[in-house]
Amino acid sequence: MAIRGEPLDISPDQPVQRPDGMRAANGKLLVAENTAGKISVISVDGDKAKVRVLKDGLETPTGVEPAGDTLWITERKTGKVYSLPLPK
Repeated sequence: MAIRGEPLDISPDQPVQRPDGMRAANGKLLVAENTAGKISVISVDGDKAKVRVLKDGLETPTGVEPAGDTLWITERKTGKVYSLPLPK
């Protein structure tokens, strides 16, 4: 059964720059901010969102993937893979 509704514009408390990869986990959105070099977690409440940076200083993060209690991050430019504890 599909859930239908009107699109909602969500206002984050800080900018999200060039989001590339995004996944949902634990009621939050995990986002790779490509050119900003950050991985952020976004908590949405109605039409407001709180953005918290989990990791910065990356070259070009492109993917995020939650698995169990771990968040996996891929970086296109360097070919590196990182892991962080998944935010609760």
